[in-house]
Amino acid sequence: MHLIVLDSNRWAKEVKSLHDRLFEDPQVVPALHHYYLDDAFFPRIREYPGSVDGHVCDRAALVRTLDGKHEEQRIRRPVFASEFGMTRSDPQPFPVQLAITRELGRSSSRRAGAGRCGATRTCATWGC
Repeated sequence: MHLIVLDSNRWAKEVKSLHDRLFEDPQVVPALHHYYLDDAFFPRIREYPGSVDGHVCDRAALVRTLDGKHEEQRIRRPVFASEFGMTRSDPQPFPVQLAITRELGRSSSRRAGAGRCGATRTCATWGC
């Protein structure tokens, strides 16, 4: 079996930009680039799990950074997480970045098992 993986607008961050017709073929799946830095608190933590200004940065907060990224009601199939994690310029110490990226990979896989936003464990980011 072959899959056709489609990137969306804004460097594969806007799955909503992909037209419904593209998904008439069941072998077409959307790709998603997701970096936890979309949450303003994660870049400021120095240990994981941790907190900044009373905002907890743990597994639950990390999973919430995925909410709304994949239109699972409209596109009823797994999404291919072609990039996720951190970038080389992130301010946290590398062990914190690595712990968060591993957690994001595990959380994505668990969501896939629950029938929600599916994701691969591909890590194509800098520093992985």
